[in-house]
Formats: sequence, C-alpha cells, structure tokens
Amino acid sequence: AHAAGLEAKAKEQVERAQALRGKKAGATLHQALDAYAEWIKTSYVREGHVTGTGRSMLEQVRELKTYGKDCSLVALDGLALHTWVRSWANRPVIRRTDKPCAVDTAKDLIKRIRAFTKWLNSNSAFDWTKPNGFEWERVKIATTAEENARSEHGVKRFRLPQIATLWQYATPQERLYIVSGLNC
Repeated sequence: AHAAGLEAKAKEQVERAQALRGKKAGATLHQALDAYAEWIKTSYVREGHVTGTGRSMLEQVRELKTYGKDCSLVALDGLALHTWVRSWANRPVIRRTDKPCAVDTAKDLIKRIRAFTKWLNSNSAFDWTKPNGFEWERVKIATTAEENARSEHGVKRFRLPQIATLWQYATPQERLYIVSGLNC
C-alpha cells in the first residue's frame, strides 16, 4: 500500500512537470500582478488610451504590490488568500497619511484581489489554480470608533441646506415624498 502511494505521488509529480512546460513555473505574486496590470492596459483601452476604469484598476494593483509581500504562487493557497483579504478588511495604515486606508479603498482592493485571482486561475501562462474547494468568505470592513460615531449608527441624514436644495429642484410629487419622509 505504501509503495502504491509513492508510485501515485511520483506519477502526479511527472504529470505536474509535464504541465509546467511553457508555463511560468516558480513565478511570484508580484510577477503575476505585473502581468495582470499589463492585461488591464490592453483590455481597458478606448481610442488608444487606458480608460478611467483601467487607470483605477492599475492604481489598485499598485497598492496591492506596495502593501503586500511578495511570495511564490505555490504559497498562494486558500489560507494565504483569506489572510490577504483580511489584511485589507482590517484597513492597514497608509504610509503617506499615517491613517488607515478608507473603507471604500479597502472594499475596492478586496474586489480587485478576487478579480485578480479569477484572472490568474484562467491564465495559462502561470502555474496556479484556485485551491480545490476554495470559496471566498464574506468579510466585514473594520471601522474606527470615530467613523462609527460620525455615521450616526449607520443612518445617513440630510442636513437642512441639502434639504433646501432638494426642495428647490423637486417636482410636486418628489416634494410630497420629502415631506412624508421628514418625520419618519
């Protein structure tokens, strides 16, 4: 039984070596992120220029490289992916501001990580596949006590000058909605 297990393992390694021919074996996360950035530059182009969406995506890739440590793609398993996402959900301190990154930035970077891994999984140039049985977990973005206090328990309210502007440009039906909603 032990010999059969060793034989199966050897066969698996031979198949893996054969599959690696022509692929970037031993590639790193940062090399894959660089290739992803190049793909963005060619996929998000209009009239010869990278679109606004493409530029935002490229900036996000730069942030992921700046604040993420490089590792071998072999080490990019399910635990590493969850850890990477959780590190952004905890909002690391940004060097240029000495403050945690913005909540929206954290959300966008987590989306970019997920899009990147989907791209990487479908890219035959790299020897990486999504870990078997891997599923993304839901994450909650951390907020500071100051942000919680500012949000007034998560309910956004209009201030009087904002209501005045809305009233000025509202139709009669929209004014009815405004009045009925003021006392709720």
